[in-house]
Order: sequence, then C-alpha cells, then structure tokens
Amino acid sequence: MITTDGGKTWALSALSDPVLPKALTRFRMAWRWDGSPAVLMSRAADETGAAQISHRAFIAERGHAHRYHYHAIASWSVSAAGEVRNVYS
Repeated sequence: MITTDGGKTWALSALSDPVLPKALTRFRMAWRWDGSPAVLMSRAADETGAAQISHRAFIAERGHAHRYHYHAIASWSVSAAGEVRNVYS
C-alpha cells in the first residue's frame, strides 16, 4: 500500500511479477505531484494481512538501539523544490 499524504489515506499499489512469498517485490502507483511538499510512504502486508508498522511504533516496541531486522514503513519526503530524502515518520 502507498500513501502520498503522510499516512492519512492508503491506496493499493500494483505489484510487478514475479510475486513470491518471502521475496522482495517491486510495486508502482501513478501519482501526479502538484509541486507542494509531500511525504510518500509504502508498507507491505503478508497473506495473513499483517502489515508493516510505523517507525515510531517500531522504536516504541524495540527501542532505538535495535537495528537488526528493521522492518518499519519506508518514508520519503519530497520538498517543494523536488528534492527527495528518506525520513522517519
């Protein structure tokens, strides 16, 4: 799933073949950028419906020092100038 509004709403993305269990899968979703700052986030879900958690929830559960098996939601900030950087949300 993907959000373009910092996690307020989520939409399904299209998965690229091959889609295999326990494997990385490419995904895509059309998005028309209006030039304003945005936070894009993606999260995966498995066949049971279990989905990735936010960075904040991950730290609350595992602590700041825990980096092994880090699996929180990926977040990307897009500035008004079009600069993209990885952020935690």
